[in-house]
Amino acid sequence: KEQCYATGGFGSMENLQDRETTIKKLRTRYDSFETMCGSWAAFKLCKYLMCLTGEAKYADWTEKLIVNGTGASLPSGGTGKAFYYSEYRTSGAHKRYNHDVAWTCCSGTRPQAIADYYDQIYFRDGSGIYAAQFFESAARLTVKDTEVSVRQLADFPASDTLKYEIDPAKKTYFAFRFRLPGWLAATPEVRVNDRPFKFSVQKGWGTVERWWSPGDRLEIRLPMAMEAKYMYDDKANPYAITLGPTVMAVRAIEEAGNPALVIDPDRVGEDFVPCEQELLTWEYAPDRNITIKPFYLFREGEQYFIYLDKAARMLSYTWKNAEYDEGWIDFGSWNTASYEGQTCRFSYTGRGVTLRTFGQPNCGIADIILDGKKAGEMDCYTPSGGGAVSCFVAAEEGEHTLELVCSGRKRPASGGIYITISRFELED
Repeated sequence: KEQCYATGGFGSMENLQDRETTIKKLRTRYDSFETMCGSWAAFKLCKYLMCLTGEAKYADWTEKLIVNGTGASLPSGGTGKAFYYSEYRTSGAHKRYNHDVAWTCCSGTRPQAIADYYDQIYFRDGSGIYAAQFFESAARLTVKDTEVSVRQLADFPASDTLKYEIDPAKKTYFAFRFRLPGWLAATPEVRVNDRPFKFSVQKGWGTVERWWSPGDRLEIRLPMAMEAKYMYDDKANPYAITLGPTVMAVRAIEEAGNPALVIDPDRVGEDFVPCEQELLTWEYAPDRNITIKPFYLFREGEQYFIYLDKAARMLSYTWKNAEYDEGWIDFGSWNTASYEGQTCRFSYTGRGVTLRTFGQPNCGIADIILDGKKAGEMDCYTPSGGGAVSCFVAAEEGEHTLELVCSGRKRPASGGIYITISRFELED
């Protein structure tokens, strides 16, 4: 609990740290959780502790890591390259392969963690069967000298209702126990063959003990609620949005900036409503441009926010976040000035900034003014259209105003004096 994020991940920069450092790294570092090695270790630890103590609670951590850790990672390729770090940085993040080299430690622990998944779902003892995890699955287990086939058919955690088929070879008396997860929003509802069943509770397990016959059906509803989970339960810290065991991530919209400035954490359960056009996606009712979906559904390179923080400093801004003189022309991915003296102004807090744009054969040179003083030039000319152009402007930490001015100058090969701007990226 002291070290874990809402995802179950832990150990920013592959270290265990105090609270203050953990929060600081969440705001500044990309290497939030070494996913494969960390999940593999936690799977082993939780399984052993659960078997030694009989306590169901240890499987909660396993569940978080299956849903939001290994289950939310990018697949391994055939070159030995593996997904390494999960990124939770409050200024926004995306999934990527962090190491260019192949055969890191995670290349070895990933297949072991995936294989161990099968050992985490069902357990048994002399009295019956334990369902520690609720994912779609099938198993054959021997209980009291009788072979019992068990299948869970529902799409958990997308669905909050589990649908088991329990099929003993012959009528047999035993207990079917299911974990009572820590995220439960209300008392579970249990039905056996479509009839309500009153279950008992022991060591965090809901227990359905009865004579089981071939073809029996067991339905268990585990109520979930969408809520804000603050780091260390302190509202001064960043928070994540969860739905049951699933961490939801805000889909980043570049021109929208920091979503924490818009979302009310006290009302996430009321303000987020299911999106009719997209499965497993919720819209923010006060602003339908803001959407969330399970972290495990985000693809490589797709920008997201897991931890929301009003103090987060965004690192990347589109041209739409600047102010412009009249006459600039919107080309979608970039904005263009066509005559001398046209200026755009971008105010920010931070250090240096990189200007990025798309060059053209008819582009000229822009003067860069930082806090009223000329800081450089950016030549927007490229021989062919759409070529990448960038320019870094150094600055000390603080509040700055950067101006990009169409100078009217150009190199001889250029057919015009246009300047363009696409985005501003702050120094990390």
